Amino acid sequence: MILSKKSKLILTVIFIVSIVLLFIVTKIVYAPHEKTADVESVYKGKASDFITNMNIDTTITAGIVIELSGRVTSVLDSTITIDNNIFCQFSNQPTLINLGENVLVKGRYIGFDDIMGEVKLDNCILKK
Repeated sequence: MILSKKSKLILTVIFIVSIVLLFIVTKIVYAPHEKTADVESVYKGKASDFITNMNIDTTITAGIVIELSGRVTSVLDSTITIDNNIFCQFSNQPTLINLGENVLVKGRYIGFDDIMGEVKLDNCILKK
């Protein structure tokens, strides 16, 4: 089968456009995630006030980054619990944290766990 010059040109253009589109889609899909430290916090406040504000404030949705301060009530490996209501999971094991210590934590809000009665945060970093 012999292709004309016009057909070869059209096939070449289609091939090049498909390679460029594949490259663009790959860059979008496999783009690096934003780090918690680099993202601006949507909510800043005390851990004890967060649960009451969570039901009132419509900007608090899963996936936003929040900063909470409070007293550490539980420490396990790379997780801590603040004020018995905020469960924080760290990406890296934080430095030594003691029970009863006041901390400032920045993390991504996952949601509210009805069974445990806790707010869940992941990708947390210790700010203070």
